[in-house]
Parts: sequence; C-alpha cells; structure tokens
Amino acid sequence: MYTARDLRAIAPLWWDYTKQVRSFQDMHAEGLPEGTQLEQPWIAEMYGIALAAAQLGIRHSSHAAVVAPSDRPRDMLNKEGPDMIVTHYAWNVEVPSLHWKWNKHAFYGWSALTCPPWHLDQQFSREAFEIKYNGSSSGLFPHPPMPSELSHQEPADLFQDLASIEVVAVLNEAFCELHHKLYCPASEELSRECGKASSIVQELSQYYRQLADGSSIFCIDTDVSLPG
Repeated sequence: MYTARDLRAIAPLWWDYTKQVRSFQDMHAEGLPEGTQLEQPWIAEMYGIALAAAQLGIRHSSHAAVVAPSDRPRDMLNKEGPDMIVTHYAWNVEVPSLHWKWNKHAFYGWSALTCPPWHLDQQFSREAFEIKYNGSSSGLFPHPPMPSELSHQEPADLFQDLASIEVVAVLNEAFCELHHKLYCPASEELSRECGKASSIVQELSQYYRQLADGSSIFCIDTDVSLPG
C-alpha cells in the first residue's frame, strides 16, 4: 500500500519505467531466458513501480496480510482470525458451500469494455474456474453469490466467503460505473445486470458491518478524522 502523496509522486515515473521495460522486452524477446519473470509482458508494470519508487527513495516492505481470500485454511482462520488487509486476486476465490469458484485465468480474451448483450442469464454453471470458461460473454463476469445466500457459519468462514465474493462483485460494479453506464446504450439488460452488481456490493457492506458488530474477529476503522 502507498500513501496518496507517495503514489502521486510515483505514478508518472511508474508509467515511464513501465514503457521502458516493455520496450526492453520487445527488443530482447529472443534473448531472454525462458522461465524468467522478465520475459512476461504483464510483469513490466511491476518492474516499473519498483524502479520508480527506487528513484524517489521510497522503500517497500512485505506484509503477510497481502493474500488471496482462499490462501488461509479455514480451520486456522477460525482459531486465529483473519489477518488479510489487502486482497490479491491472482489466484482462486471460491465459496465451497454454494459450489461457486472464480479464477481470472479462465477469461483470456475477455474484455471489460464490451457492451450488452452479455447473456449472463444463459450461464449453465456457477463455476468460472477452469482454464477456459464459455458461460459468459465479455462485459461482466458471472455474478458471484449474494451474501444473503450464505448459510449460518463460524465468523471466520463467513469472512472468507465474503472476501471471495467481494473480488468479483467489486470488479463488476466498477465495470458498470466506470464504463457501461457511461458509454453503452441504455438497455434492460444493462440496468438489470449492473443493478445486481450494485446490490451484491451493498449486501457485502451490510454483512461486513454485521460481522464486525457481532464478532471480535476483526475491527473496522470508522474514525475518518485519522490520516491514512
């Protein structure tokens, strides 16, 4: 995580270094050793931000709380409580009790900028987990479960399910708010599906609040006067 001040300083250099790394990758594509991270084009922006921060003297530190929702065994969470403060969606997310799974690697060739029709109502499975997924066109990911579908659980189990749902729910709401509602023609499908995306996010907030009020599993900082 970065402070707003640091990120404002890093952003221009981040972009410049990312372009330089991509240019280096293109120029030396034939000579880069196979299996190295540098040969992957998507890694360029990671090198870019590291180089930008280094130029500015901004140091990074690792934190065990930067994890994927499915990383921690549930029995461990129930004993110790979650220590996840940043969600990384590079790996699998799932809600086992509802047979729902999602993995971003199932969506090669998928585009967030596609306007309706999306045909999300024609998906035959709640799983978007395999290497190839044919249950949805581009535009929105298949909706995750509503939090209200979850059965009674231990607080840590509920937290992990909510964190998994949140990954896809927030992405879908962002696609709607930042693109579809602004640039796509109005339609019944757009209104229905984007409305559902917003409803899932709203329910998530309610369930997180209930979990925080009814359990000591984690705390939420509600003092907006504090910096950060």
